[in-house]
Amino acid sequence: MRNIPIIGKFLVILSAFALFVAGVTAYATSRISFIDSSYSSLLDEDSTATLMLARASRSLVSTRSAIADILIARTPEAKDAAFKDMKLSEGFFTKQMDTALAAAPGNERIKSIKTSALAALSNDCGPVITEAVAAADEAAINRTQADFAAACKPAFTTVIADITDEIGKITALAETRQA
Repeated sequence: MRNIPIIGKFLVILSAFALFVAGVTAYATSRISFIDSSYSSLLDEDSTATLMLARASRSLVSTRSAIADILIARTPEAKDAAFKDMKLSEGFFTKQMDTALAAAPGNERIKSIKTSALAALSNDCGPVITEAVAAADEAAINRTQADFAAACKPAFTTVIADITDEIGKITALAETRQA
């Protein structure tokens, strides 16, 4: 090192420092990029889950509306059309809840809501729907409407409130992550 001029020694030290800084910069950039992609993925999952839950809630409202159409229909054709609409909305609900579950696989509450909604539809509303489809006279139609108000409507209200609550929880969690 004695025969190397001072400027050469200075450039060697500066070059070593530059290589160290370049290595640290590359490492930091790769870690930040990894964290950004992981965080973005997490937010996308929350976003997809809440969107699908909102759509599922709307499908559940459509299902309830179709059941109401069955209850007020007077002709077999109108009842059949309303029943098909109810089944279509029920299918949309199931598909949207499955998509929400896939977007947020660790969220057991979504699975619980889906299960309770389908149970309400088959257990609480199933007998009412069966009676309403078969109802031919005014007394039977009025009875099924009263049964709907007593058993089916409260079940839907509870499930829709649960979905809305879960959307709020997921949104609040995402907001706290962003803060």
